[in-house]
Amino acid sequence: MSQPNDGSRPGQSQLSSAHPTSAATTSHAIPSLFSGAKSGAPPAKKSRSKVVSPSPEVYPALTRFLRRLSSAQVPLSYSACLPEVSEAQVPLGQLHLSDDTTESSPPPEFLNRYILQRRRIADLIRRFPELNRPATPIFSSRFISAQAAERFQFLHGQAFIPMKILSAEIQNDDVRSILFRADLLPTVTEIDSFIETMVKEFYANLPEAEGRDSEVLRVFVRGSMYEFSPSLINRLFQLPNEPYPLNTSQLRAFGDLDAVAALLTDGQVSTVAEVSTGLLGDIITVLHQISCFNWLPSTNHRALSPDRCVLLYLIAKGERLNFGKIVFDEIRSCASRSGAASSTDCLIFPNLIDQLLRFQRVIPSLTGDVLSSTPTMFVTPEATAPTSGPSLTLAADLAHLAHSATTIMQRFSSKSFLFLVYFSVSHLFFI
Repeated sequence: MSQPNDGSRPGQSQLSSAHPTSAATTSHAIPSLFSGAKSGAPPAKKSRSKVVSPSPEVYPALTRFLRRLSSAQVPLSYSACLPEVSEAQVPLGQLHLSDDTTESSPPPEFLNRYILQRRRIADLIRRFPELNRPATPIFSSRFISAQAAERFQFLHGQAFIPMKILSAEIQNDDVRSILFRADLLPTVTEIDSFIETMVKEFYANLPEAEGRDSEVLRVFVRGSMYEFSPSLINRLFQLPNEPYPLNTSQLRAFGDLDAVAALLTDGQVSTVAEVSTGLLGDIITVLHQISCFNWLPSTNHRALSPDRCVLLYLIAKGERLNFGKIVFDEIRSCASRSGAASSTDCLIFPNLIDQLLRFQRVIPSLTGDVLSSTPTMFVTPEATAPTSGPSLTLAADLAHLAHSATTIMQRFSSKSFLFLVYFSVSHLFFI
């Protein structure tokens, strides 16, 4: 990464620099990240450069930013210093797309947000190049260490649990309104294809990620450092950063499991241990199907763990949860189990990982990269036909079997049965 032309290190105090041009140079480079700041900021008092004074409404924003620079601290995360991005901020027709900008771009509906986010991050890294530098020497252009390269060899043959898209066939207004109320609709609509090899490289390097904070990690992928954090995952889907417990999972912190069982099964059972997929209502069944791919991925779609039950309960009730934190914890847990010769776990959230990396910058393509197929769609599960008469139970089946056996024994011992046997044998003898 190129260094500033004035010779000063980004992040150092520009107001107290011994070079008279440092402050002016820094002020000139600031405005593109902050909506309130414009080019032509005033230099430090010792500078001899003549610069037109900014308007009064611009000066406070510029002052606050210079004060942050004077603290000489590198930003902990992109989300902490970059403003939110929405599609409305950059109309698609006004973008001047170059070849490197459009390479493997996401679908058009959220393309604007990705491009603008990449530009802002690139501008931030120009000021703080240490954000893109590994703290230790790298093993190769793809792996941070020899151990990461070895993990990749084991990961190379492992399968994925790809995410899916909510099908247009699911017109259930209740399901869509629940997803909208829970701020989870983008997690089933803004899903793109992924590069399989690149996602496995991410998993191979993740155990050796760098981070000054356990919730903000930097992972080496193809020559650059990428942020991996709950806040950036939420920003990817424009979700709020809801508070969550620090020392435990927000799903395991939920205490009233009896209420969970009652809601999921419409009161049929009273404990989570009794909950099964056959007892779920139509709406909860659709939410459960989505959770197995996009929220808490699993290959066992019949299993209902307490965490999954609590997740479905919170979503159905419209309770706030931190989606980014759930994904962050699940991916780290998957990485800790994978990457060994004995591991048979599937790799989860491949679409999200690919999109999170491309949300930060365009990733170099390598020979052998394979793009996954277009995400498949969730379909409405077939409704079970209602049954008439008494419900079938094991006790009823045993009673029916005992009654049938008794009837058969009675027929064997009856005189009519013996006569029928004698008549049949005699008929065969004369034939």
